[in-house]
Amino acid sequence: MLTDLEREERIARGLNFINENGSDDTRAFALAIVNPDTVDEALKKLQPFQNTDGGWRGMDSDMKGPISTISCTWVAMQRLSWLEQKDAECLMRTVDFIKKVQNENGSWDESEEILKYDPPPWYVPGVYENQIWLTSAICCQLMEINKTSEVNFKAAIEFLRGGMER
Repeated sequence: MLTDLEREERIARGLNFINENGSDDTRAFALAIVNPDTVDEALKKLQPFQNTDGGWRGMDSDMKGPISTISCTWVAMQRLSWLEQKDAECLMRTVDFIKKVQNENGSWDESEEILKYDPPPWYVPGVYENQIWLTSAICCQLMEINKTSEVNFKAAIEFLRGGMER
């Protein structure tokens, strides 16, 4: 078990590393995790990454395109949840985006448009394993923020169950 002093030293070392190596938004996010008084500043740093469609871009350094991706949107949902912003307007727009882009079979997949930006393999649309990952990640975040009723969650779960049978 760590003492309070040991825990504070580890947090300080982690923040120092992030301050030396992280982007502005990552630094603001990390600080807000340990100092809730700075959450508004962290939100200001995150907002430029939300597109007008409610989805997110640039939350993952592996994807440089300006389009909303499911992967970046998942990361943004996770960060907003960690910042305890479960009712924030930007998160509600995110949930609307997730609802709009859910496939009929319940899954989520990246848009074909992503191929213009030379994505890494785990972003390529139409790959079943990627769809399983994205669907499970989105489902987890929707559960965490109590928004499963906003999408066809039953279909998403059925899609995931189908993956277990393969």
